Amino acid sequence: MATDAESKPNQRPMGMIYCDDKTLYIGTEKRKKLYAEIMKNPSISIASYNLHTRKWVRILGEAFEETSNEICNAMKDSFPMIQQKYTSEDENYFTVLGVKTSSIEIE
Repeated sequence: MATDAESKPNQRPMGMIYCDDKTLYIGTEKRKKLYAEIMKNPSISIASYNLHTRKWVRILGEAFEETSNEICNAMKDSFPMIQQKYTSEDENYFTVLGVKTSSIEIE
């Protein structure tokens, strides 16, 4: 995923990705630069390559912090290591970012 970091693109791989019928979600920590960058400028770009179809997908959109307990719990169920990492509510820096898609390209 690419974000705006001090008016420069900043790219990083994302490991915790979840989707339902409506939205793509990404898990991260509030202590990471990614979170600060998105809170400052929510415009993001995501790119991925499918080895089977040999095509690229590019997603442009705006990220937002998801507050739904249902979605946050679904992310935690999908990635059990999240449960082990945070032992108390005071240590819970985990957050879920949703992506409001503005365009999708497949090449």
